[in-house]
Amino acid sequence: MKKGISPLIAVVLLIAATVTVAAILANWARSYVGGEVTEFRSKVEKFECLYGAISLISDEYPKIVNDRIVAMIEVAGVPLGNFTFEVIYNDPTTGIEEVKVLKDIKNLALSPGIKGIGIIISENLTENNINPENIIKVRIGSNCSEVKTEWLEIKKIE
Repeated sequence: MKKGISPLIAVVLLIAATVTVAAILANWARSYVGGEVTEFRSKVEKFECLYGAISLISDEYPKIVNDRIVAMIEVAGVPLGNFTFEVIYNDPTTGIEEVKVLKDIKNLALSPGIKGIGIIISENLTENNINPENIIKVRIGSNCSEVKTEWLEIKKIE
């Protein structure tokens, strides 16, 4: 009489092998779908932001007031928020032009139209190691990475 493994052990081994393969496939599928979703969200954001724009309301902006950059802006096309100030300045210690990004301390969110006008204010310049006298240009950005103003000259310091 030949001896082999019992049918019960064979079933347990088959189930274990099936569960292992299923776990590997599920993990692969999760990472694949996660990457596709991230890529899709990025494409949707770019599409949604396609018609967005930021413009200044007045020629007197952006300007420095109380060690902060202030700008009165208007948005068009799409709702925008998470405004930032990209600052180019001369670093006196190195003599090199540096770029630093400062956040809007008001966390303003604007929609196109009449409600699309607002004043944004940067973080404190001195606390971010930027001497207002050394600022060369500023660019205002938003939550839509492609929606920015052109590089702007800072108006007189008040």
